[in-house]
Amino acid sequence: MAIADHLRQQISQPIHDSGLNLTVSASIGVTLVKPGELIDTVLERADHAMYAAKRAGRNQTICRLAKPQRHTATPAGITSTSK
Repeated sequence: MAIADHLRQQISQPIHDSGLNLTVSASIGVTLVKPGELIDTVLERADHAMYAAKRAGRNQTICRLAKPQRHTATPAGITSTSK
């Protein structure tokens, strides 16, 4: 998260060129990858985080973590996992 926020801050520094002052901003979504997680799931979560950053006023860095898995016991004592 710190690296993404540092990158966002550097992007937002004014650019002075040919008498023009240009300002750019970035909204960055960050997430963590769980072992065995599908890349599509990771990218979707990061995408949701980026759009949350835009809704929060742009020029933000937001982190979205995976929802914790719930474990339930079955009658045979076997543990099953659900999302």
